[in-house]
Amino acid sequence: MDDKEKYIEIEGRRFVVKKFSAKVAIKMTKTLLAKGLPAFSAFTGGNTSLNIDNKDFIDDNTVLINSIGEVLDKLSDEDLDKVIDTSLLYCSEILPAGQVTVLNKDGTFGVIGVEDDLILTLRLITEVLMFNYMGFFDESRWGSTFKSVVDMLPSKA
Repeated sequence: MDDKEKYIEIEGRRFVVKKFSAKVAIKMTKTLLAKGLPAFSAFTGGNTSLNIDNKDFIDDNTVLINSIGEVLDKLSDEDLDKVIDTSLLYCSEILPAGQVTVLNKDGTFGVIGVEDDLILTLRLITEVLMFNYMGFFDESRWGSTFKSVVDMLPSKA
């Protein structure tokens, strides 16, 4: 294994997530930061449209869940499709016959059951995004700001 891929296990299934090409990473960064970053201002003390009267009495998970809801609300269906499809193109399941890409370039699923499993699909997308952007968020203000997001779904090697 090199730094361009990572092996994970989810519900007894083995997957490999891969790094984006530089071009794809830049496009995804633009989509995620330009559209989604303002929703995470609750973690930095900035203005947010979260309807929370007294932040002293809520936990980080409440803010996280509300912030994710805002991110999803701000992303158009086209942007959300881009994030989902691009992420699933960069992961494969490891089967006895070899690696099978979760989502094929033509939009069909290469792995049985993923398209109907909401939790598995969300987990794979999260793992791909975390793997591709972890260095961007580490050891900086970004890392402390998004710690709750990153810690939410730890991967199993």
